[in-house]
Amino acid sequence: MYITLEQAKQQCNLDSTFNDDDTILLHLINVCETSVELHINQKLIDIANANDGVLPIPLLQAMLILTATFYGIRESITFAAKVQKIPLSYEYLLDFYQKY
Repeated sequence: MYITLEQAKQQCNLDSTFNDDDTILLHLINVCETSVELHINQKLIDIANANDGVLPIPLLQAMLILTATFYGIRESITFAAKVQKIPLSYEYLLDFYQKY
């Protein structure tokens, strides 16, 4: 895993002592790492290996955004009146690393 449970908790605005959802968060971190790899058509390990074992910050931030989104919205539907995409967010960060 490239992002830690503690980082995910901070992104989700959870207290570090709240442990009830740790298993869910760890699962979501793994889901997000796989999703990012599929989105950019590259293995994260290859990118990390090219950067002394460290992923670029935009990729880490994209995974944190996606983890918090999946944590906050756990259903496939919403009853919100209007849904808006936040510009310069998840997709913007990943587009720099997209391999075609």
